[in-house]
Amino acid sequence: MGAKYSVKVDQAKNRLYLILEGFFSEAEAKSAADEVIVQARKMKPGFSVVNDISKAQPFSEEGTAHIQRAQSFLQQQGVGRVIRVVEARNILSRMQFERKGKEAGYTASQEVAATLEEADRMLDAKA
Repeated sequence: MGAKYSVKVDQAKNRLYLILEGFFSEAEAKSAADEVIVQARKMKPGFSVVNDISKAQPFSEEGTAHIQRAQSFLQQQGVGRVIRVVEARNILSRMQFERKGKEAGYTASQEVAATLEEADRMLDAKA
């Protein structure tokens, strides 16, 4: 199975959703990062990001450069909270996103949820 991604925006809640599945080639990682940047331009400062990597495989070193590029852009756009949806056994992907975020100067509050629904509840509770 190839990589799949989805980037959606809920402007009413000022929330960006990114869902990643599978193993991303460099070209697929670039495409996903480019789409995140396009959609993030629609957000107001303080926006939240729900990043579901529960079915994503760790990225190649080339792919992580695109993760870092998107995270840097989100930081510049004024991202507030980030909730990462992960499975307990998918610790490598989570660690990779956290490491690249630090390298990108991504200082958003980064929290973890088990499902998209839980992530939404977490954000709605502090809205």
